[in-house]
Amino acid sequence: PAKYYGVWFVLLLGSAAGVAVRFARDAFRHRRRLLQMAAEPPALLAGALLLALAALIHYNLQVSQPQGRYLFHVLPAIACLFMMGWRELLMPIGGTLPIPLATSRARAVAATTVLGALVGLNLWALFRIVLPNY
Repeated sequence: PAKYYGVWFVLLLGSAAGVAVRFARDAFRHRRRLLQMAAEPPALLAGALLLALAALIHYNLQVSQPQGRYLFHVLPAIACLFMMGWRELLMPIGGTLPIPLATSRARAVAATTVLGALVGLNLWALFRIVLPNY
């Protein structure tokens, strides 16, 4: 359903905005370090992802059946970039939280809640969309 894809699209846009904020902040603060930044994990992960997407697009232009399974090997890179983006967007909020909400226990509860929501969204898709249709 469009709503399901809409939720993931909003999450992806937020994450991409966070990665862009991180890159822009680093680029403006450390102009001299741009060459060194190319060796940092986000750049390496993004490079791996772009190469995999290029290979996937090339392959899908050669055959008649799209093969999304060829993205499986870059799922860890996608997940890391996704979480790095959200972390970058939420860092300024963390500095303005009241002391009780800024504790490591509160952060653990928040992380568990977010993880539970993502697992719930995937389970919902599995049982309401995938299994009934396949």
